[in-house]
Amino acid sequence: WIRVFSKAGAVGGLNMNVDNFFASVHAGTGISDPKCTFDPISGRWFVVAINLTTPNRCLIAMSSGATITNSSSFTFFQFQQDLVGTIGNPNTGGFLDYPTLGVDSNAVYVGGSMFNSALTAYVGNTLFVIRKSALLANSLVVTPARSIGTNATGVYVGHGCDNWNAAETTGYYIGVDAGVFSLLVLHKITTPGATPSFSSAINITVPVTVFPQVQNALGSTRPLDALDDRLFAAKIFFDKNSGRRSIWAAHNFEVTSGGVGNTAGNRNGSRWYEIDNLTLATPPLRQSGTMFDPAATNMRGYWMPSIGTSMQGHSILGTSAAGALLQASVGYTTRLAGDALGSTLTPALAITSSTNYNVQTSGTQRWGDYSNTVLDPHDGMTMWTFQEYCNATNSWAIRVIQMTAPAPAAFASILPNNANQGATLNVVVNGTTAGGTGFFDPGNGFNGRLAASFSGAGITVNTVTYANNPAQFTLNITIAPGAATGLRNLTITNPDGQFITANNVFTVNASSAVVNPGSYAITAGLDFGGVLGDLFTSNNSYVFILNDEFDSIGEMVVFGTSPFATTSALSFTIETGASRNDLTEFTHMFNYTTGLYELVNSRVSTFADSTFNIVIPTNHSRFVQAGPREMRSRLRWVPQNDVSDIDGWTEKIDRTVWTVAP
Repeated sequence: WIRVFSKAGAVGGLNMNVDNFFASVHAGTGISDPKCTFDPISGRWFVVAINLTTPNRCLIAMSSGATITNSSSFTFFQFQQDLVGTIGNPNTGGFLDYPTLGVDSNAVYVGGSMFNSALTAYVGNTLFVIRKSALLANSLVVTPARSIGTNATGVYVGHGCDNWNAAETTGYYIGVDAGVFSLLVLHKITTPGATPSFSSAINITVPVTVFPQVQNALGSTRPLDALDDRLFAAKIFFDKNSGRRSIWAAHNFEVTSGGVGNTAGNRNGSRWYEIDNLTLATPPLRQSGTMFDPAATNMRGYWMPSIGTSMQGHSILGTSAAGALLQASVGYTTRLAGDALGSTLTPALAITSSTNYNVQTSGTQRWGDYSNTVLDPHDGMTMWTFQEYCNATNSWAIRVIQMTAPAPAAFASILPNNANQGATLNVVVNGTTAGGTGFFDPGNGFNGRLAASFSGAGITVNTVTYANNPAQFTLNITIAPGAATGLRNLTITNPDGQFITANNVFTVNASSAVVNPGSYAITAGLDFGGVLGDLFTSNNSYVFILNDEFDSIGEMVVFGTSPFATTSALSFTIETGASRNDLTEFTHMFNYTTGLYELVNSRVSTFADSTFNIVIPTNHSRFVQAGPREMRSRLRWVPQNDVSDIDGWTEKIDRTVWTVAP
C-alpha cells in the first residue's frame, strides 16, 4: 500500500494499493519491496520497487513536484534488470531483490541483491546508476555496475547515499562485506550524471561485528527475524555548524552486555557509523557507537536500525525493540553534536506495544527488512523515524515519529542593547547553549529559517546572519524615525518553529531630546521677575536680572538632567536680551571631569532678543554627570565700560535649553 500523510497525520490524496500505483509499468505482476525518498535538489519524490517475474523489472516513480495530489502526480519508468548495459551478463535471467534507493544531484542509485533464475542462490550485488537529468526530461538512461559484490566478497546489500549537496559530482555506494565481518565496502562513482565510472572497492574496518540472533518478544511463541548484518540505510548528512559532510549508516548484530559484537552475546544491538573526509582515497571511520541493553537478564534487543543526523549535528537512531518483557515496539536513542565521539544516550521507547505478534507458527517470523530515519527538508533540524512495531494482536504497522530538535539557546545578551530612532545598525544576539540547545539557520533553499522580531511597531529586521555558531547570530535592523521609545521584547524563532522571548532587552532611544531646565539660581544681581517655565520656549516671557551701580555683573545658573546614559551629541541654546549693548555675555558649562566651569561661548549683548546655539563638538560626556546625568550651564554678563555713573540695567532670558543625543 502507498499512502501520503500530512505532517499532522492526515491522509492525503494518494492512498492506494501499490500494485495499482505501478500498474502502468509492472507488466501485470505483483509488486514488492517499495522504497521512497525526497530529493530537495529537484524538489521531487522518487519511489522504486520490483515486480515479481523472473527476470524482473526495476520500477521507478518520480513526482512532478514536492506536493503529491494523487498517482497522477507521478511519472513512471521501468527497466528489466538484465537488459540494461551489456546484454548477456552475470544477471541474465536472474532476479533483482531487495532494491535500495539513494538520490543525489546527478543520479538515482538502485542497489540490488541478485539471485539466479531459479531463485535458489544469491549471486552478488549490482548497482544501477540512473541519470537524473534524463528522468527529469522523461527518459531513462541506466548504467549498471554488475557484480560490484559477489556471493563471497565485496558489497553485500549496498546503499546509494542520499546527498543534498547540489554541487556534488561524486556518488557513494556502501554496504557490508559479503564474506568478512567487521568490514564496510565503499565505492565512489565519478561523473554519475554522464558516463559513470566506478572505483575499486574501498575497505573500511569497523569494530567487531557478527550476525544477529533471532529476536525474542513478549507474547510471541516464535522469534522475530533479524535478517543478517546488512546495512539498513546509508545517507550523507551535512553538519552545517562544523562544516562536516559524512556518511551515516547502521545495522544490527549480536552483542554482549558491554555492547561488543559476539556470537555468545545473548542480545541484539544496533551499531551506527560516521564516515567523513569523503574526498580522501580511503575515507576514515570518524566514530561509531552501539545501542544495546546491558541488563544481565530479561534484556531488550534493538534491531532493524536506521540513523539520521540533522544539520545541527544531532543524531537519532531508530529501531524495533523487543525482549522477554517487551512486545515488539519502537526504540530510539540520540546523540548530540557536542557529545563525546561514539557515545549515545540510554535507549528509550518511542512506542510501547501491548499486543502479541504470532503470525507464523513455525520457524522464525518475518519481520522488518526496512527502517528509515530522515531529515526534514523544511528546516534541516527536525527528524522523522519510520519503524515497524506490533500495533494490534498479530498485526504489524509502520509508525512515523517526529523527533524535534532541542530548543533555541537561552537568551544571554543583545549588543548594542539600544539605538536611536531612525537608525539602521547591526546587533549581535548571544545565547547560552546546554543539552543541545542552540540557534540555527540551514541557509538558502530551506523554507524554515532563523527569524527574530521585536515587540511593538517600528523595528524592522532586515537580515538575519547565522555564522554556524549555535550561541550567536547577527541582526541588521532599521528603527523607524517615529518608533515609540522605550524597552522592547525580542522573540527568536528557530526554523522548526520553536521560539524564545526575552523581555525588555532592547531600548529605542529618541534620536535627540530637548532638555528644559529643572531649576535655576540667580547668583549675581537681583531676581527681577519670571518663573522657571519662562525659560522653556521662545515666547517673550522672561526671567529678569536687575543690576545697579553697585553690582558689576549679572549671573544665572540653570540645571537640567539628560535622559540618556550616554551622550553622542550635545548643544546648549540661549535666547537673551539686555537694556544695554555694551555687556559681554559669557556662557560656561560645568565640566564634571575637572570640577570647574568651562567657557563655551562669549558674545556682546543686544537690546533685542538674540538666539545662539552652542554646539559641543567632542567629548560631550564631560558636561553630563555620570550617574545622576546632571547638566549645569552658567550665563554671566560683564559690563565693558565703567558703570559708576549708571543707575542700573537688566538682563532678560527668554530661553535656555540643552539638546542631547544618546
